[in-house]
Amino acid sequence: MTTKATPKKSAPRRASGAKSKADQAHVIQLKGNLGIAQAESLHEQFCHALANHGEVMMDAGELAQVDASTVQLFRAFIRDAKEGAIPVKWKAVPEELRQTADMMGMVNGISFDG
Repeated sequence: MTTKATPKKSAPRRASGAKSKADQAHVIQLKGNLGIAQAESLHEQFCHALANHGEVMMDAGELAQVDASTVQLFRAFIRDAKEGAIPVKWKAVPEELRQTADMMGMVNGISFDG
């Protein structure tokens, strides 16, 4: 008995320069004043980003002010992302955020520069 090989179906082609959903970063916009009152909403955004299993971009360009609870939440998110091998990058980090994290001893754990 002779069998014929069936041709393999190739994956659909993407247009040149097009990115798949997996290639796109999940962007979290950090805006205004973030404190304990916004912690639950921010935590939900972080959980959603981790569930996507792709790169996360933290855009702090419109961030005005943070308190200690927010910095602690950032640190916990970065830790969880690292444990899940999810890259987190920062964009437009205000000096105040860097200083607050530094005063709290968390600047290295948050990894603003990569």
